Amino acid sequence: MDVFVEALKGSSDLAKLGAAVGPYVLGVMTGSGDAAAFAFNEAVTPHAASFGMTIPDLGYLASVAATFGRVSSPLAAGVIVISGIAGVSPMEVIKRSAPVQICTLAFLFFIS
Repeated sequence: MDVFVEALKGSSDLAKLGAAVGPYVLGVMTGSGDAAAFAFNEAVTPHAASFGMTIPDLGYLASVAATFGRVSSPLAAGVIVISGIAGVSPMEVIKRSAPVQICTLAFLFFIS
């Protein structure tokens, strides 16, 4: 984690990319946006000033990215329930929701 934080100190763009991609991938892998957001925000966000960012900006981007990751995860309980109601597999739901989440996350990256 220390190596990751040191790498982020060199570039605010790299920090924003880490805040967008890291929690998103964690959310997809775990199916929990809360766990991914809390893990990133407790470990990395307190160092936001050394990245040239504010804590609220970095924390917000990480929280939204983690939430989008959860919605893009076939392991998320909500996705499983929705796919059960629709009578399709969770992967069919993800095929339609993940591209929208990734585009929205890219937009948030560029405006933050």
